[in-house]
Amino acid sequence: MTRLLFITGSDSNQFSLAVDCIDSLRECASHIPHDIAFFDLGCSASECRTMEHLGCRIHHAGWEFGIRNTIPAIECRKGQISRPFLPEYFPDHELFFWIDADAWVQDPSAIDLFLNAAISRGWGIVPELERSSKFMNGGLEFYLECMKNLYGQVYGSLPEAQNFHFVNMNAGVFCGHRDSHVWSLWKTSLHSAIDHFLARSPSTEQMTAVFGLIDQIALNVGLRSGGLETAIDLLPFSCNWACHLALPAFDERRKQFVEPYSPHAPIGILHLTNPWGGEVAALPHAHERRSRRVPPMANGKQFYKQCRLETTEGGNVVASLFRSDRTEANSIARCAFPADATRRTTSHRRAPVQAYDYVSPGLVTIWPDKAFPHMIEGNPADCQWPFLRRTSPHRWYVDRRFPTIGFVSRDESAILYSSALPFKGMRGLEIGCWQGWSACHIASAGLQLDVIDPILAHTSFRPTIEQSLKKAGVWETVSLYALSSPSAVRGVANAIGEKWPFFFIDGDPEGDAVLNDTLACMEHAAQDCVFLFHDLISPDVAKGLVRLQDDGWNTMVYLTSQIMGVAWRGSVQPVRHTPDAAIAELPLPAHLERFDVSRG
Repeated sequence: MTRLLFITGSDSNQFSLAVDCIDSLRECASHIPHDIAFFDLGCSASECRTMEHLGCRIHHAGWEFGIRNTIPAIECRKGQISRPFLPEYFPDHELFFWIDADAWVQDPSAIDLFLNAAISRGWGIVPELERSSKFMNGGLEFYLECMKNLYGQVYGSLPEAQNFHFVNMNAGVFCGHRDSHVWSLWKTSLHSAIDHFLARSPSTEQMTAVFGLIDQIALNVGLRSGGLETAIDLLPFSCNWACHLALPAFDERRKQFVEPYSPHAPIGILHLTNPWGGEVAALPHAHERRSRRVPPMANGKQFYKQCRLETTEGGNVVASLFRSDRTEANSIARCAFPADATRRTTSHRRAPVQAYDYVSPGLVTIWPDKAFPHMIEGNPADCQWPFLRRTSPHRWYVDRRFPTIGFVSRDESAILYSSALPFKGMRGLEIGCWQGWSACHIASAGLQLDVIDPILAHTSFRPTIEQSLKKAGVWETVSLYALSSPSAVRGVANAIGEKWPFFFIDGDPEGDAVLNDTLACMEHAAQDCVFLFHDLISPDVAKGLVRLQDDGWNTMVYLTSQIMGVAWRGSVQPVRHTPDAAIAELPLPAHLERFDVSRG
């Protein structure tokens, strides 16, 4: 037998989570000799056989302390009541690593930390509250009131009830050495807690609520009253990330769930603890973007199937925290999404998929998200513009203060940046910058960019646009003109005294506005020149590209979320773009059939 034993357990309700948990152990603990045990807390015979095939020793748990349970809802809780007895159940092991079935290991370093704590101190465990917790951001009073009520239900007016004001140790993940005094202390404290609780003649509702946590309450009370605080090693929250207390952030480059704050350490163990409901779900928290949840709200752990998470780049993603969905969650962060991203139902209608970022292979881009703190993923249903392509699976970014107006997508930003690179050191003109996202990409390619947009006169937006451009490092190469096009184009052209070889038109999309902007820009276009247009899904916007084609310019469209267009002449060569398969199969509007389409 090996020294180390991992133990988890579940009933049929959480069996799929238990499989994920064990799969993660087999993957992340492969560097350490170990055994795995599984507590059968109400599984079927076939489910137990599945666990045996996964290499687990099956232990059919029973109740301790002479309890005879008659409440079906708490039958699975016998596993928690049994945890202090692990050294007796498994006499051939020295180190016992318990992990709840709704937890899974992402990073092996957490396992190592637990083992080192158990070997050196006797016991490793994680306190619940730390800097990321939402209860440290306006909800501490609520949290303590909940703990006070919980301890009061168990101990009443006994002195043990006052332990509620200590930070709770989460017993869902821990590692203990066989020789630790904590085992016997825990058994004694738990027996006492159960006796006190049952002596109060609790209702079935109280039994259901309390028996899910009574072993943890007893462990915390035992550690404090027994003076064994020094017999445990307190590990960082990343070793048992209780998701009901704080959602993680997501590192799109490393494709990992990480701590929301610097240094964004990888989360070792994600624990899908039951989410808080009611008023506490609405507590403000900088790292929990819950606005994407559509009524009716997902109940219980299903909430974690679709969470809005901050990213380390300053953006956000919608991802699942379930390990079985890890591939899907990671694919959200990839630049290029797999070609089979659009799944088909039996009726051949498009099945809904989670939004993701896509960047065409062959293009280069930047990720200036940290310079745009107000940029979030929006809900396309909030936009009233009839030409927004709401069926696009690509993320639709907005300013949180005006969530009905979108930015160019990640793929479209890459087209801008890649198209601008050959014009490094030259001038460019942008009509319509909104919050500066597109301007940032163009200027970052090395252009001296002139920007015309009446939004720049807005006292609420101008300062944040300037701040974003400064943080992105392009402020010195951007000139902002709080003017309206097309009338302002000639004045700016005369002021700079030279023609522009690069144009991006993304201003007023209605009527002949884009056509008039195009005509004004054509008067000041260099011989070697490129025009880029956004939102060609609208026939009004396409008028500008049509006019350039009619005047002999080369033209092409890019199949992006909102469809971009390019026109060029002289020695200019436009970038090639490979559309996402999910976008390429969407119908091309009739007004664009006259144009060539870039397909890589």
